[in-house]
Amino acid sequence: MQKTFSEGPQEWISEIDGKKFRAHTTPIYGSNGQATNIVGSVDDMTEMLGLQSKLEDALQKSEAAQLTASAMFEANPHINILFDSSFKPIDCNPAACKLMGFDTEEALLEGLLPRIIQAIPQIQSDGRPSVPLLDRLTAAVKDGYVKFETELHLGDGVRILDVELRKIPYGDGFAVVGYLYDMTEAREREMELIRRDKQLEEAVEIANAASRSKSSFLANMSHEIRTPMNAIIGMTAIGLSTDDIIRTKDCFKKIDGASKHLLGVINDILDVSKIESGRLELSETEYEFKKMLEKVEIVNKFRIDEKKQKFEMDIDGNIPNFLVGDDQRLAQVITNLISNAVKFTPDKGSIKLEARYMGEEDGICGIKISIIDSGIGISLEQQAKLFKPFQQAENSTSRKYGGTGLGLTISKSIVEMMGGRIWIESQPGEGATFTFVVQMKRGADKQETEKVHDEPLDRFKGRRVLLAEDVEINREIVQVLLEPTCLEIICAENGKRALEMFEAEPDRYDLIFMDVQMPEMDGLEATRQIRASSAANAKTIPIIAMTANAFKEDVMNCLDAGMDDHLAKPLNIEEALEKLRTFLGSGTSSGVVWDKELELGNDQVDRQHKSLFEIINNLIRQCERKQGHVAVREALGFLAEYTIRHFDCEEALQIETKYPEFEKHKQLHRELKLTVGKLMQRYEDSGTSDALLNDIRESVISWVVNHIQVEDKKIGIHIRNLND
Repeated sequence: MQKTFSEGPQEWISEIDGKKFRAHTTPIYGSNGQATNIVGSVDDMTEMLGLQSKLEDALQKSEAAQLTASAMFEANPHINILFDSSFKPIDCNPAACKLMGFDTEEALLEGLLPRIIQAIPQIQSDGRPSVPLLDRLTAAVKDGYVKFETELHLGDGVRILDVELRKIPYGDGFAVVGYLYDMTEAREREMELIRRDKQLEEAVEIANAASRSKSSFLANMSHEIRTPMNAIIGMTAIGLSTDDIIRTKDCFKKIDGASKHLLGVINDILDVSKIESGRLELSETEYEFKKMLEKVEIVNKFRIDEKKQKFEMDIDGNIPNFLVGDDQRLAQVITNLISNAVKFTPDKGSIKLEARYMGEEDGICGIKISIIDSGIGISLEQQAKLFKPFQQAENSTSRKYGGTGLGLTISKSIVEMMGGRIWIESQPGEGATFTFVVQMKRGADKQETEKVHDEPLDRFKGRRVLLAEDVEINREIVQVLLEPTCLEIICAENGKRALEMFEAEPDRYDLIFMDVQMPEMDGLEATRQIRASSAANAKTIPIIAMTANAFKEDVMNCLDAGMDDHLAKPLNIEEALEKLRTFLGSGTSSGVVWDKELELGNDQVDRQHKSLFEIINNLIRQCERKQGHVAVREALGFLAEYTIRHFDCEEALQIETKYPEFEKHKQLHRELKLTVGKLMQRYEDSGTSDALLNDIRESVISWVVNHIQVEDKKIGIHIRNLND
């Protein structure tokens, strides 16, 4: 009350027993201007204040709800668009602007309808005609709700949208709200799943087809292997049971044919295995193209003559005489195609080989080869299967004509590795033309070698070969097959024994045939130890691998161990003779020949001269074959050392014999030392090349001829005259 007197009217709220009262006091002033009395009133405010509190809470909740709704509308990743009763856009969220390509909400509300009309295609991708947007909005107003899927062609590509249009109350009337869900990525994922399912189904079908093909192939392969084996076993039994010489020879002839067929089957299987594992590799050697074709003709001649077929070759004269590539694999492709042509061409039919020059670029020649036959022909459906592994044109083909169904697969792989392709042109009953194109380097410009007819069997009387082979029957086969050559063959039953025999008498042997897989010591280790031995000819004696391991890495292992060449088992007599010709010559020594007239009567000097002859003759072989990189290095190193050691020995001999022309002799040694030094430097700088091999052959051999066969011969005559 006192506050009312001093400050004037007062108002406050008090709570009594849970009720709220509003009190109001006002002062009454006397004539002197001083408050003399107070007038007050009290009002029960409980109900009114409760209503006011509820109203404030409601207002607060309404504002929060509006804020929440607005935030959710703005943040919604899906598209929301509000249309008024005249279908004019009146509101949208940012997602709508982003999808439709507008920078602001105002721009979207102004330009949305024209853009949608432009973006909807006349025909949807599934073939349905598109429905205009206004028709969709009208349907939503009529039915209250519509849902559909449509495509829009927008600036970032085609978008697939799920659309819901819903009629809602709005103000005094209604509006239509549109919910648009961008389903583009979801549909792409669905399509990807569908594609993967389809690919999986196709892969399963391919796998099943491959399994069926392999099962059929294995059944056919079993037949292809068992048939010649049955012939070999059967003809062997017949041959052993009869004393009729003619009958026995007939059995041997049939065993030979069945064995070669079986070997062909095994070679095909090995080639396919190498192709599938990526281990099939091509070698690169210089060869004579026409001579290679002539060999192919000889291989197929027997079967062609047997069916009285006509065979001719038409070779383009523009094809270089010499090419560089894998002639054996090229011959394998041609032989396979000719063999198929012979097989599927009736008796007295015709087969033609055409070789055409396709031009040259940067030293690489294109060669096209066609094999044309007048056989049964092949349908288009059958042609689609030809170059696939484990398949033939028809299952009945293998039953009627035989074959593994691998030859064309192998041929296709070889041709593609040679930078080419292979194809067929054929109609049933009209024959077939198989054509392939390969890329080959041009070889050296040389004259063709003369074709040799009926070359007599080589004879190597007086030459000795050390044969290292652990299997007795294999030793017997080599001895019997090479018996006509007059070679003396000395056998060792394993690598260890071969090493011991060589070290005991190194000068006894002219060549070593070395099996690889042997007990106690294998052929690789035996070769390494022979090359490392102290024998004068340890590094020069030819060592030829003779093994059933025919993969290229096996051959490289042999060469890396120090062997000079490789022969595959089963032994092919022609290949064996070719190796003997290469390393021993055709019955006579190549290069320089040692004779008694060259002996000086000094054991040490004479041994050095003989070692030099071995080195030189080996170099000649390497130069002729354009091979032997390691041998070239070792030979040059030997010669460099030889010029020092040998000259010391000859100088001691000069002191003893007083040879008058020794200064001229010394000059020859100086020349050799200088020449070998230059050749060695060229080898270190650039490796082996045709030019280096030719220079080695000319300069070093010329020196040997002058030094030993001329100058040393004079010393020998001088010494013998002194002794007389």
